[in-house]
Order: sequence, then C-alpha cells, then structure tokens
Amino acid sequence: AEAAQLVGANERLLTALMPSLTPAIDKLVEKSSPLGENDVTCPNSAIELYPERLERVRQVARSRQAGLILVIEHIKHPTNLAAILRTCDAFGVAEVAVVQAPHSTRIELDSAALVHASSSASRWVKVVEYASTEACLQSLRARGYFS
Repeated sequence: AEAAQLVGANERLLTALMPSLTPAIDKLVEKSSPLGENDVTCPNSAIELYPERLERVRQVARSRQAGLILVIEHIKHPTNLAAILRTCDAFGVAEVAVVQAPHSTRIELDSAALVHASSSASRWVKVVEYASTEACLQSLRARGYFS
C-alpha cells in the first residue's frame, strides 16, 4: 500500500505489476551526482533516470490495464509473439496468455532471442503459457474473468 501511494498507483495494479517490475527495480540504485541527490542510474550503464524520466515511468505504470489479458494461440513464429508483446507493452496490457498445444510449433517463452526481439517488452508484460485452450479458460474462470 505504501509503495502504491509512493508512485501514485492503486494497490491492486502495483501488486499485479510487481512480479514484472521487481527485477528492473532491483537493478536501479540511487546515487549522488552533480545533477542531484535523487537521480537514479542503472548499474554498469550510462542511462540515468532524471526526475522527469522517473515521472514518465510512474505515469506509464499508472496507465497499465491490469484487468486486461490478451489470449493468443497458434503463434508459430517468435518474431510474431515479440511484436504482440511490444504492442501489449505500448497499450498497457499487463498479461498475455499464450496457448501452445502439444501438437503445435512451440516457442520458448523465456529465450534470450524473444527478449531481444520484443525489445525487452517480455520483461514488462507477464506471459503465461497454457497447454490447451481449455486450461487457459479454466484459469481465467478461476481468476474471476468470467463465470
């Protein structure tokens, strides 16, 4: 609740985003610089998050659509999935359910190639794999998306 208040987001949204945000947040460290004590930088990187940039990150986090899940199936090419993830990230979709039936072409969802092709959107959009459409629907029903 305190973290949600800090970034100006609602608690449910922040809770939904935390699994995706935690690795990125862990990489950020505060440092003192000539530009100000509150500047944030990524370790081993020249990228600094100035107050304006940090506010933009907060604004994007607040605009996430935590209740919206995209369900896709029969995706055969990793580049197509990467494009879908980039689009989801751009529109604030927080989760994608990928149905990969055993008889279909499988895409390695945690591969470095997918992370690279998605411009790291796969780190910000939660991707959940299901073995069948039925399993996906059961999960969504159990989570209250429909009855």
